[in-house]
Amino acid sequence: MPSVAAVIGSIFRWTGAWAFAVVASSGVLMAGFMIAAGVVPETVGAWVGFAFVLILYVGTISILPALVLTALLRLSRLPRGWTDAFVFAIAAPILYHAIILGWDFSPASFALADPIFALGGAVAGFVYWWLAGRPAPPYPGWFGPD
Repeated sequence: MPSVAAVIGSIFRWTGAWAFAVVASSGVLMAGFMIAAGVVPETVGAWVGFAFVLILYVGTISILPALVLTALLRLSRLPRGWTDAFVFAIAAPILYHAIILGWDFSPASFALADPIFALGGAVAGFVYWWLAGRPAPPYPGWFGPD
């Protein structure tokens, strides 16, 4: 049985890694959207506002899918790292189509935003894996040092 300190430490490590993954993914999305649109905010306030809204948006949408996908990856015992990046690169455009476009997966709905979301998801998956302690199979358990 893991100690309470080990459980709390793991929760903080996972939460912190997820928060940094959200920030990294938001940065990729922000850069991708600005390049695609050809628009760059002119003031510091506009940069901060855009980043803040994007971080809140990505964080709100990603928390439950990230928990589920990370748990499934741990249970599958697949090699982590690039697997995390691949799975989240697939999940990000799916969330985009499900939440923003209202479950529109028709061929006409696919656009330039899909590869931007895929890249953001890949960065988020890799950053999460890197900061969560780079766990690798075999897993000693859900809690404690990986």
